[in-house]
Amino acid sequence: MSLELQILLPAFLACLVLTGFLSYLGLHVLARGVIFVDIALAQIAALGTAVASLRGIEPRTTESWLWSLGFTFVGAGLFALTRGLRRRVPQEAFIGITYAAHDSWQGIAWDLAFYMSFGVVIASSVQMAGVLLVFSFLIVPAVFSALFTGRLGLRLAIAYLLGAVVSAAGLWSSFKFDLPTGAAVVVTFGVALLLGAIARTVLSARQRAPARAAVRTADP
Repeated sequence: MSLELQILLPAFLACLVLTGFLSYLGLHVLARGVIFVDIALAQIAALGTAVASLRGIEPRTTESWLWSLGFTFVGAGLFALTRGLRRRVPQEAFIGITYAAHDSWQGIAWDLAFYMSFGVVIASSVQMAGVLLVFSFLIVPAVFSALFTGRLGLRLAIAYLLGAVVSAAGLWSSFKFDLPTGAAVVVTFGVALLLGAIARTVLSARQRAPARAAVRTADP
């Protein structure tokens, strides 16, 4: 095995693990319209790790992870509660609060379950890769796949493929040009999304061209 492969293979496998978990969650985050909740939870998880460190707990230990997870659960509870109340409080405030407390409990409980399970993945991922890299793995593949299809299975396949390709390209660039690994992968995600947007624009223009030609032909 070459030196390059020995260095890059463990990092690539770690990226594939992140792709597997985060790309799937990213589709749900995009569908729920809570794009930045992941980076907020990631920051909360990082805050838990920082507080643990201030208390003398070594990073990347089980105790540090539990602190991070605890902070994330608190954030998940707040997000679930405010998401359930947000739709009803602005109009008829006091009546809305009473109605929300009764009628939205099942919805809040469902949101809480989602955010807490999401928080477990985020807290673990942040310990491994950091906030920005986790955000990139979560959101960019989901957005990229949404540019080309609305079918869930196909979107998931595209997201997984993009995560694998971007991970390989970013890690290789980091090794080849002596760049920070996380930053290289994040930038590669950005470039991939830009290229995807350009490709979507070109495809849309080509799909509209026959219709425009038919309209011009039909005009007297």
